Amino acid sequence: AIIVQQMEEVGAAFSSSSFGLKSRTPFSLSSQINEESTIATATAVSGDDFIQASIGRAMKDHEFQFHYGSQIFGESSSSPSSSLIDADFISYNVGVGNGGPTELAIRNGHLIFETADAILSVEECEYLIQSARQTIAREKENDKGKDEVTNSDLGELRLSNLPAEALEKVKTLLKDQLYPILENRFGGENTSFGDLAVYDGLVLGTIAPSVSQPVHRDASLLTLNIPLSAPEAFVGGGTYVEGLKDGHNGFPLRMGQGKALCHSSGVLHAGTSIQQGERWVMVMFVVARDEPQIARRTHAEGLDAMHAQALDMARAAFTAGLQYAPKDHL
Repeated sequence: AIIVQQMEEVGAAFSSSSFGLKSRTPFSLSSQINEESTIATATAVSGDDFIQASIGRAMKDHEFQFHYGSQIFGESSSSPSSSLIDADFISYNVGVGNGGPTELAIRNGHLIFETADAILSVEECEYLIQSARQTIAREKENDKGKDEVTNSDLGELRLSNLPAEALEKVKTLLKDQLYPILENRFGGENTSFGDLAVYDGLVLGTIAPSVSQPVHRDASLLTLNIPLSAPEAFVGGGTYVEGLKDGHNGFPLRMGQGKALCHSSGVLHAGTSIQQGERWVMVMFVVARDEPQIARRTHAEGLDAMHAQALDMARAAFTAGLQYAPKDHL
């Protein structure tokens, strides 16, 4: 009981909840946990060895995730668009130190940016909604009889499962507009996160009445959020952001149809409930070639190890994470 309590105290230095999509790693973490726990018991593996092994798995997870995402969605060119200026965005401030474990790895890690103008037309938004709606209906039919809760049960679709034509439109949007926006707002000025790639994302459809998400972080470096529904299509809704400054604190951000919101994925936020209507949103989770996010990944491994009762491995994973983000206490 004392060991479990210590694990919880170490784990409390990180976010207690993290959204995003679990990476499709080429190895099984649960089997890795059980195997290494057995080896440690038999051979008395040192704590330092456990820590280095946890970091190694985090690096492997990152490399696979970036490669997978770049194959599906393409990657950025590491050349920020010089045509974008501050006037093209509305900015919001959550305060320095509130951007998550990798806030300092990016420029403006404590700021949230909303495009001043829509980057998708009404017709493009409606096309994506209909593509997602039809695909979710097909997946729901195929998922009948499954014991676990599926994406279709939640009214959401993984971007990688979009029909080929719709997926190509998303890839073009990323290449022509979204990657340049992210590099313009978060790259440059002593940052070196390298090329960007969406590793996956979701189109989420919410039908009233709904409940708000728990406040969370996303399992990525940067997050993109694009409302596909017009504001008049629903009552309520928006994105709540914890710690928002300048008179916005406590009130969700509500954007126009087709605009884009981007921020460090470590910023605490949540989608809020709607009371009437239907709300569709496209969310993308972005990673960077040269920023493996060791703290986030080892923390996730530590939680999995705790649940598997592999407490030495959990301790090592949390310790590894704290080496990379010692001040991120949440």
